[in-house]
Amino acid sequence: MADAVNTELNKTTDWQFDFSALPRWDVRNRIPFVYDKFHHLPKSDTLCCIYSIAEARMGWYQGFLAILTNKEHPELLLNVADNMCFCDNFSASKNENIVFLQIVFYDKAKESMRGAILILDIVRQKFARYDSDNRNPSYKVVELNDHLFGIEADEKQKENDECLNALSKQKIDLHTLKWYDFSELNSLPKKVIKK
Repeated sequence: MADAVNTELNKTTDWQFDFSALPRWDVRNRIPFVYDKFHHLPKSDTLCCIYSIAEARMGWYQGFLAILTNKEHPELLLNVADNMCFCDNFSASKNENIVFLQIVFYDKAKESMRGAILILDIVRQKFARYDSDNRNPSYKVVELNDHLFGIEADEKQKENDECLNALSKQKIDLHTLKWYDFSELNSLPKKVIKK
């Protein structure tokens, strides 16, 4: 079965890695219409994979994250399959060292699901969280200069979504964020981040 999965994956990515060994990869054996998204970043020799994406509820797709480095001899740099889910929403800086991903996690204090933008610095192996009340994936993060980023939201979606509209007016300044080591990523939902 693993060979069949890898053959199918090679149509999507040419990175030679046993993706079937990732935790929760096998949900595709139980849930129909599961898919994966691969984002190759050649400038940083990185592959960002949002995998086992399934429709968690109507129109709301969530998956897990694997980041690989070194295409010649792929190594798993980061894998997140617990405590948060990833939407199929991906943006990167022009130099491809900074990656922006939309996450959803359960906030115990508020007893509800929350949305945020997870920012990964691939080179420094650090992450930051930019909180927002938005869970609509109809936006991308765009680079304004080397440390300042803006949000470009789909105009039609933004008209009907107050949270997406509010997010589209914000800027993300990498210099003002609190950064943590990748090793702390699984505790991210517990971290209190102030804007």
